[in-house]
Amino acid sequence: MSKNNSTNYFKTRRTYLAACLCLPLVFITCHEQEKKAQRNDLDNKISTLDKKIQETQDLRTAKMPAHLHNTQSRYINAADSLDKKADTVGICMMENEDLLLLAFNNYAVRIGKNFQMSDFLSKNDITTLQQHIAQFDSADFVQDMARERILHNNGSLNDLSYFLELLDFDSINSKLDNKLAWNFYTDSTNIDSEEPVETSVLNFEKPELNQALITEQNLLKRAWKRNTLQEELNKTDSLQNIDMANAIDSTTQTQIASKYDSLKTQMVKTFTEMPEYVPNFNIPEFESVRKQYLHNDSVINNYNEIFFDMSKAEDSLEQYRQSIIRQRDSLVEKRNELTR
Repeated sequence: MSKNNSTNYFKTRRTYLAACLCLPLVFITCHEQEKKAQRNDLDNKISTLDKKIQETQDLRTAKMPAHLHNTQSRYINAADSLDKKADTVGICMMENEDLLLLAFNNYAVRIGKNFQMSDFLSKNDITTLQQHIAQFDSADFVQDMARERILHNNGSLNDLSYFLELLDFDSINSKLDNKLAWNFYTDSTNIDSEEPVETSVLNFEKPELNQALITEQNLLKRAWKRNTLQEELNKTDSLQNIDMANAIDSTTQTQIASKYDSLKTQMVKTFTEMPEYVPNFNIPEFESVRKQYLHNDSVINNYNEIFFDMSKAEDSLEQYRQSIIRQRDSLVEKRNELTR
C-alpha cells in the first residue's frame, strides 16, 4: 500500500513538473500567435492605407470623405478656370508692363527736355560719350531708349547716368572736359540698418552737374507712388481701438473684433499682392494708359483671387491626404515594434 502511494506521489509530481515546464512554452507559443495575428492585422491596415494614399495622389479624382466633397469641387472648378484664363492673364501682364514702360519713357522724354546733355556738357564730352555708348547693346527698353536719345543728340543727364558705370573709367576720363568721379551718398532707402549706409555712385566731379542730375532723377521718381495700404491698416487698428473702447458689452466687442479681423485679412491679402510701388496716374503720360492698365489689372486680380481660393481648397485636401500618411506611418511604427 505504501509502495503504491509512493509511486502515485512521484507520478503526480512528475505530471506537475512536466506541466510547469510546458506552461512557459505554451505561453510563448500563444504570445507569438497573438503577435502574429496583430502583425497580420497591421499589415492589412497598412496595405489599405497605402492604397488610399496612392488613390489620393491626384486630388481631382481622389475619393474624399463627405465633408470635403464641396472643397474638392471648388478645387476642380478653380483649377479649370485658371487653366482657361492663364493665356489671357499672361497677355494682360505683358501688356501692362509694356504700358508702364512706354508711359515712363514718354515721361522721361518730357522731363529730360530741361536737363539736356547739351546744356551741361561740352561738345567734345558729348561726342566722346556717344562713341563709347554706341558700342553698348541693351535688352532693357528704358535703357535702350535712353541710348537712342543720346546718339541722336537729345539725351538727358539721367539718360547718360544709365551708362556711366559701364564705361571704362580711366580711359574715358582722360578724354573728358567734365570729369567723372565716384561720389558717396547716404542710402536713405535702407531702413533695416541701424546705422546710415553709404553707397558709391559714379557721376560727375562738378557738384552743379550732380545736383542737376539728382533733380531730374527726383522728378522721374514721381512716376511711382509707394503702396500706402500699410497706412490704411494702421488707421483700421486705430478705428478698432476706438470702437472697442465705446462697446457696451462683451458681445458687441466680439462682433467688432470679428468685423475688423475680416476687413484686415482682406486688406493684408491685397497688400501682399500689390507691388511696393504703383503707377502715379496723376502724371499725364500714365493717365493716358490708365484705363487699359486698370482693365488688365482687374483681370489679373480676378485670376489671383481664383488662385488663392484654389490654394486654400488644395491645402484642405492635402491635409486630409497627409492625415492618412501619418496614420500609416504610425501603424508601420507599431508593426516594427512587434518584430523586435
